[in-house]
Parts: sequence; structure tokens; C-alpha cells
Amino acid sequence: MKIKEIAFVILLLLLVACEEEGVFYHKQVEVENHIWRSSDPASFDFNINDTSSKYDLFFLLRTTDAYPWSNIYIFTELNNPDFQLPIKDTVEFYLADKYGNWKGENSGSTIEHNNLLLYKAIKFPIPGHYTFTVHQAMIDTSLIEIMDVGLKIVESK
Repeated sequence: MKIKEIAFVILLLLLVACEEEGVFYHKQVEVENHIWRSSDPASFDFNINDTSSKYDLFFLLRTTDAYPWSNIYIFTELNNPDFQLPIKDTVEFYLADKYGNWKGENSGSTIEHNNLLLYKAIKFPIPGHYTFTVHQAMIDTSLIEIMDVGLKIVESK
């Protein structure tokens, strides 16, 4: 029995050690049939308690290597707890260089774009529940080869 308990503790410590430092929030949403329609936004809900800290927000994108574009345009909207006007933005990310080489991390036919910085060192003005929504904004209303999209919030250094 002791060996099982020790093995469990070691496994738990390894899992905790693998967690990325400073990550406040991390969620990815699978895109059905790998087709992200402009009418299907991805929404992410999170709570802010500490209004004195600064945060970096990252858009996460996982595609196949058959994604037909070298960039992506997205519409973002951040809604705050007191329902004042949301913060809306249009953002373009370059996913490949001018030679067609993917900038993300390759694993077989999967490309992970995990460091697409949306906002750097922002402060949330009031504590409470926030919702971040993202739509794809490409000319194709049905964007193929998108596996999932996500949001990562990290404490700013």
C-alpha cells in the first residue's frame, strides 16, 4: 500500500510541475467538423477578483496543415460585469511566413498557434464575471481546417 501512495504523490507532483507558470485561465473549444463558421462564435467566461494585477491575453488556434490561408482575421468582444459598452476589436494574425512556412508548432498534420498575443498588460477595471467572445472574420464565411480555438490569460510580467 505504501508504494501505491508514494507513486501517486510522485505522479501528482509531476503533473503540477508541468503546469505553465502564471496561467490564470486557459480554455480551448473544439470546432465541429473543423469548419469555423462566422456565425458560430467561441465564448469564454472567467472571473476577475484582483483588479490590481496586469494580464496578457492570447488567442489560441489549432489548425491542420491543409488550412488554406497564411493569416486569420478575428472579431473580438470583451464584456465586463457592469454591462458597460463592450471592448470590440478586429485583429489579424499571420500564421505563416512569406514562404508558406507555418509559424506555429507542428506535430504531424496539426499546427498549434499558442502565442497569438491579443492584449498585453491589461488591467480589468472591476471585479466580477467577464465574457470574451471571438468570431472568425475571414472572407470565407465557413473557414475550413480549424480544429479548435481558445483563450489563455497569463499574469503579465
